[in-house]
Amino acid sequence: MLAGAGLVDRCCEDGDRHTLIYPILFNYRHGLEVAMKWVVAHYGRAAGVYLAGDEKDHNLWQLWKRCKKSLTK
Repeated sequence: MLAGAGLVDRCCEDGDRHTLIYPILFNYRHGLEVAMKWVVAHYGRAAGVYLAGDEKDHNLWQLWKRCKKSLTK
C-alpha cells in the first residue's frame, strides 16, 4: 500500500499519470490481497476458514468470501 501511495504522490508532483497508472493499480491490488490473506490467516481459524500454505490463487473474490466469513463469525 505504501508503494502505491508513493506512486500516487509522484503522479501529483510530476503529472506522470499515464505511465504510472498500472503500477499504482498493481500495488494497491497486491496490498489488498495480502491484507485479506493476513486477516484469514490470523482470524479464520475461529470461523473454520483456512489458507493452504502453498496457496497461489490470486482470486480476490474467493479470498474476499473467506475474509468476510473470518470477520463476521
